[in-house]
Amino acid sequence: MPQGSKKLSIPFVVAFYSFVGAVAYGLGFWLAERNIFLWHDSFETTLQLDVLLGAGFGIVVVGVSRAIEFFEWARQLAAAMKTLLGELSTQAILVIALCSSLGEEMLFRGLLQPAIGIVWSSLIFGLLHVGPDRRYAPWTLMAIGMGFAFGGLHYYTGNLLAPILAHFTINHFNLTAIAKGSSRA
Repeated sequence: MPQGSKKLSIPFVVAFYSFVGAVAYGLGFWLAERNIFLWHDSFETTLQLDVLLGAGFGIVVVGVSRAIEFFEWARQLAAAMKTLLGELSTQAILVIALCSSLGEEMLFRGLLQPAIGIVWSSLIFGLLHVGPDRRYAPWTLMAIGMGFAFGGLHYYTGNLLAPILAHFTINHFNLTAIAKGSSRA
């Protein structure tokens, strides 16, 4: 690795998101006396539909992500994210995508959304995706939008499977694109 290049600590990522998930799960039982993975079964969606909705939505968002690479702000954001994250191996991308989708969905959709609603949980989710400078502002706005989308999937399915799959799909493919420099940045 060249001098001065950064490397994201995978053990830190695993520990951080394990902590976030454990806190969300524990608080769900302790404060709300419920399993955060299951909200309701009002619409009685099937496992197959939940998988299709989550993965399908994720793929659509990834397609939109590739389409917006024509905009200068999107190329600048991709370059900034690559600088922020440093070099990412295939294994690191998989771990980051898996851990962040599980931990964040357990907290924001599983614990917070039933307690404070989709608006507040989505706004908090987005505002915690703020980068170190203004180049990251589109990422924050997109995260707010994704918070509402993941929240909608959670509301419709009544469980965390679809939002976790959507979040994982988006993070995995977008991190892969950033790491490979597929953006025109």
